[in-house]
Amino acid sequence: MPRASVAAGVIDKKFGGETNLVLLVGSPAGRIDTPASRETGQALVTELKKDKRLSNVVSYWETNSPDLLSEDGREAMVLAHVRGDATQQREYAKGILDTYSGTYRNTLTVQAGEGAAVGASPSLPR
Repeated sequence: MPRASVAAGVIDKKFGGETNLVLLVGSPAGRIDTPASRETGQALVTELKKDKRLSNVVSYWETNSPDLLSEDGREAMVLAHVRGDATQQREYAKGILDTYSGTYRNTLTVQAGEGAAVGASPSLPR
């Protein structure tokens, strides 16, 4: 099943559809639940929770939910709700992705989940 479908199902089932941004966080060095990856992932989530453009930030590292972890354990999802009306959401999501996409603290990769970046950019990685 495509990741976008899995993410949409988790969002609807567990979070009542209140999430409109999915970040896919990966560990190029191995599993996402190693101590170093866990520490960096938690730091990312802490930063995201402080971002006034977001609410309802939920992650694998807080919940330990297997629904937010890839089968091979190398990727995890961070779910969030981008605030504002449709125009603001697109603007805010673009800013969030500009800030966090790529390599985070030289440890984890961060990208928008498929089809879940509030239309911020048509050229997001798929």
